[in-house]
Amino acid sequence: MISIFEVDFSADDNGLWVIYSIESSNNTAVAKLSFDPSKEGLNIDYIWNISLNHKQVGEMFIVCGVLYALDSATERESKVSVAIDLYLNKQVEVALQFTNPFRKTTQLGYDHMHKELYSWDRGNQLTYPVRYNELP
Repeated sequence: MISIFEVDFSADDNGLWVIYSIESSNNTAVAKLSFDPSKEGLNIDYIWNISLNHKQVGEMFIVCGVLYALDSATERESKVSVAIDLYLNKQVEVALQFTNPFRKTTQLGYDHMHKELYSWDRGNQLTYPVRYNELP
């Protein structure tokens, strides 16, 4: 039996995050990591087990401690309709339009230094400005 384990790293103003699938269920896990200078390595600060089926969303990314999920990575016109505030442990209402111009987004992340989303869509690197007044 072939097992696919997907892991995405995400960084925002709060630090480094890891988004990954839980093999024993369809849930998504998010781990918050921090650097430990005494060990010269990473610590796992907290792990969230989220009832979000990772097989039913396109891509996920984190901005300001909120996990966002893209509905589809292959439909030209899609949207971000799932947002979960990890610190407050609650779902946030969101409906952000998103375009996959080449219809095969394989990575979506947040660049906290430049305040924009970046993606790889059928081998093309794209960037999208983030307007914070639209984010919950």
